[in-house]
Amino acid sequence: MRIYLLLLFLGLMGCSGHQEILLPQVVGEWKQVSVELVPDSGDGVITRDYRYEGSAAVSVTTHQYKSGTVAFEKFQQWKVEPNTLPFHQGSLLIVPKGEDREVLRRFSDVLQPMLR
Repeated sequence: MRIYLLLLFLGLMGCSGHQEILLPQVVGEWKQVSVELVPDSGDGVITRDYRYEGSAAVSVTTHQYKSGTVAFEKFQQWKVEPNTLPFHQGSLLIVPKGEDREVLRRFSDVLQPMLR
């Protein structure tokens, strides 16, 4: 009986890892042309770089944390850089980058509801 409980516990532990979230292939008028997994820095954060083509090119970096609370905290601490429009959704910190702030706003307005 103890072995059965131990195996059950270990099985449940294996299921507790967070599921990786990928951005959609198409976001409104923008189509994903590349995605690259950034090597793990040892902190457990899954980081990806995406590139979308549409009316203007948009690059997106996502940082996936173990919880929405951590992602929200990281969003609050984020230092906004020129030509970026970061936002937080669930366990993701999403940082779209591009030359035109209006394009970034439109892209983000379409992407946010797709991630809910």
